[in-house]
Parts: sequence; structure tokens; C-alpha cells
Amino acid sequence: MENKRVLQIKDINCTCSKLEEYPCFIIELILEYGDEKEIKWMSDNFIRKQIIKIVRESRGLSPRSANYWRLIFNLKKENVLCLTKSFREKQQNYLRSIRMLNKINV
Repeated sequence: MENKRVLQIKDINCTCSKLEEYPCFIIELILEYGDEKEIKWMSDNFIRKQIIKIVRESRGLSPRSANYWRLIFNLKKENVLCLTKSFREKQQNYLRSIRMLNKINV
């Protein structure tokens, strides 16, 4: 019987092929929503360097999660994209424009 790696998080069933195709997405999901078991699974299936790269470069992590993982991996705040002032300002401007468009379309 083939040994398949399977992860279920946030109602998404990730098989081995998806892990190889979308590692950034899977790591991001676990960093944002994972529990202890899923974090252990992530550590066993991905190299530390790859996980740290996602923490540094992700645009999908919440500031709270990014800051938590920054502390865990001992990273400087300015080296984590979604914690930089310019990124947060762009994100706020984008959200503001979406809200304005929603008001117009109502």
C-alpha cells in the first residue's frame, strides 16, 4: 500500500500531489490556522528554511500570525513583508477602495 501524506485543515483535504504543487499555500494555511498537530506535521514535511521564507514573504498572513511566527523564528520585524509599514499602508488603501466601491454598487 502506498504511503500517502494527507493533511486536513480548514476544510481543505491536501494530498501528497497538492503538497508538491502548492507548498506555499499549504504552509501559509498552517501558519495562519494550524493547531499543534498540524504545525508538527508541517515541521516534519517541510524544511525550516522554506517555512521561514513563507513567513518573510507572505502577503496572506495576518499581522498577528506573522508577528507570532517572526518571534518564533527570531526574525526582524522589517524582514517580514506583511509587517512592514509600506505593505500595511497599501493593504489599508486597497481595503478602503473596496469599501468605497461596495458603497457605490449598493
